[in-house]
Amino acid sequence: MKIRQNPASLNTLRHTSNHFDRVKGGIERLSSGVKINKGADSPASLIASERLRGHIVGLKQVFDNASSTVALFQTAEGALNEVSDLLIKIKQLTVHAQNEATNNSKMLAADQQEIENLLNTIDRISKNTEFGGKRLLDGSMGTSGTAVGDSLQFVSAEATAPPSPEQGWEVDIHHVATRAYIVGSVPIDMNNIRNGLQIVLNEGGRNLDFKLDENQLGKDIQELIKNADRYPLRFPPAEISEQIRGLVVHDLNQKIFESGLDLQAILTPGNKLLVRHNKFGVSESFTAGSSLAGILSYEEDIAQSAVPGKNIEGTINNEVALGEGQYLSTLAGMQAAGVKIKFDKEIGFKEIPVLDQHGMQTGTKYVEVKNEDLVGSRENPKIEGYVHVSQSPKNSKLDLTKIRIHPFL
Repeated sequence: MKIRQNPASLNTLRHTSNHFDRVKGGIERLSSGVKINKGADSPASLIASERLRGHIVGLKQVFDNASSTVALFQTAEGALNEVSDLLIKIKQLTVHAQNEATNNSKMLAADQQEIENLLNTIDRISKNTEFGGKRLLDGSMGTSGTAVGDSLQFVSAEATAPPSPEQGWEVDIHHVATRAYIVGSVPIDMNNIRNGLQIVLNEGGRNLDFKLDENQLGKDIQELIKNADRYPLRFPPAEISEQIRGLVVHDLNQKIFESGLDLQAILTPGNKLLVRHNKFGVSESFTAGSSLAGILSYEEDIAQSAVPGKNIEGTINNEVALGEGQYLSTLAGMQAAGVKIKFDKEIGFKEIPVLDQHGMQTGTKYVEVKNEDLVGSRENPKIEGYVHVSQSPKNSKLDLTKIRIHPFL
């Protein structure tokens, strides 16, 4: 419609066009459901509207994140509940095994086998618990590390431990950990054991009273001694003494295991009896006595304390570290703080196989290993290896507190 000269009609056309524009805007608002659809509606209000809309979208996503995170936590909680039940069962078995009055070796072996099965089940749960393709309990979502070096093992690192440099942190062991031990001054032979032998051990509140004349072994040893006395050419005393030592050590270790003592008996290269603790460090100890002077204790029938063991000594990243048994940990405040490693070499007597001329193993023997043979000395220092630490934490975004929200007006 075109009106060129009629003012009244032009005014009517203008009002009609404005009315159509308002109707169009109203229809647009009704169809979109919002008051402001474009900048022409209100520039300032549009800016506030977009900010508010972005905030609403963020809040909706936070809610979705929270729902997903709750599902993840519920998955982990279910697995940890199973682990908790298994640990309670393990505690029950250990308490049952402590009832020495009713348990025998077969019952203890059955308890041990069941405990090992439960531990394997816990390992499977930790390896197979997943959410969205990510393993939750195997440590892959936290701190991880590795150690490079002979007999060097990475144990753990705290969540606050910094990542190591590309070459890793240098590990220098000054002195390896040792065990508490008692060694005899004279070897066991057919002459000094002729009238029997009694060994008394005490460790961790448990006692062992080992007597040769009260079991079948004592009778077998007496028979061997009689044969050597009657027929020394057929049964050389040196060979009979060696057999007796092997029988005594074997039976003593069996009684130690049955009594629950954390000890081990071996023969030194000089054929002397040595009893040592299975754990390393200064916190482990025991006492021992023998009915024959020099077999184990200095005086007959008088118990003596073991020579105490030592904690490992060394540095990590050229910083002083704290030793506990075979474990070496960095101190708080150090550059490599929160890292723990294990060095499992030891001095003393090491069991090695004995081979015949054809390379077949015919037995074992013990040889002495010194500290400088393993970790060097001040004159000839030796670096044992390096430890590498990496951080792989996963964060869940559950709020907008760290996102800056501008005011709407």
